[in-house]
Amino acid sequence: SVINTFTTISGTSYDLPVSPSNSGYSNRYVSIRQNNIMKWLRPGNFWDSDTPYEFSINDLGLGEWSYVYGGAQLISGASYYVTTKIDDNAGNLTDWYNIDGSTFVFDVTAPTSTVTYPIDGNSYKTLTTISGTQNDVLPFSGAMVAGILPVAGNVKVSIRDIIRGTTFWSESLGQWVDSVVWNDCVVYPSSWTFNSSNVLWETGRRYRIRSKAIDSALPTGNDQETQYPQGGYVITFDTTSPSVLIQSPVNGGYYGSSETQLTTISGTAIDYPGSPLFKSDVDYIRLAVKYSANTYWNGSSWEVTSSTPWLTTVKTDIGA
Repeated sequence: SVINTFTTISGTSYDLPVSPSNSGYSNRYVSIRQNNIMKWLRPGNFWDSDTPYEFSINDLGLGEWSYVYGGAQLISGASYYVTTKIDDNAGNLTDWYNIDGSTFVFDVTAPTSTVTYPIDGNSYKTLTTISGTQNDVLPFSGAMVAGILPVAGNVKVSIRDIIRGTTFWSESLGQWVDSVVWNDCVVYPSSWTFNSSNVLWETGRRYRIRSKAIDSALPTGNDQETQYPQGGYVITFDTTSPSVLIQSPVNGGYYGSSETQLTTISGTAIDYPGSPLFKSDVDYIRLAVKYSANTYWNGSSWEVTSSTPWLTTVKTDIGA
């Protein structure tokens, strides 16, 4: 097993044959070994003994016993072996390394996750999936860790409406709420996804998306938020179209004389929505110049075509 809490070792003991035909147990001991260095614990929290040290156990009655570990925290990522030794009043001994020993891994290192889509700082007009990667952190080379099981909820995502402040999307309620919410994701061996098609995105809003992973250590998994909190990924949601105004040439104007040559087509473009909402800003402007029914300027000459040749770069010879 992989655990992140270690305070007590407990177990049971009995003598054979069954009572009253036995002498009863006499001495019971427990010992702990750190497997990566193959050394045993001794008093003073020293892991340097080559042989098991006899730590006496506490008798809880009815054959049950416990040992309270009072040393420093175990090493995260290391494996440990617990074994017992017991003898009865007749001198029969069950020695160390018996089949009732236990091996466990101690893991208090949290895992990590990242959001790979959407991309931080980008703008979107649709967003139906949020996805990313996850990984359990090795505290040292060769360490053993609990891992992140591919089970829904072992990675979670939060979506905050920045304009509203402390407003988060609750997938279970299907609405925005005024408290932090972590929504369960579908988890794969090294990645995760969240279906965001139900999120009530609004144009002009900025959202901060964060993820966190939880590993499978017992009794409660290590949570990324406690050790590697994520700053988050901010996106702008924009479904509002920009507008373009042609200022030159003037609509209905006449051009062609020496005084009215048309060497440049110019205008203005503005994106919406306005402040205090957020916009994605104008990315590019496409321009089409039409001469007759199906005759267009393609950037260098007039062309008869059934499809509009939109120009992404305004050239100085357009309309010349």
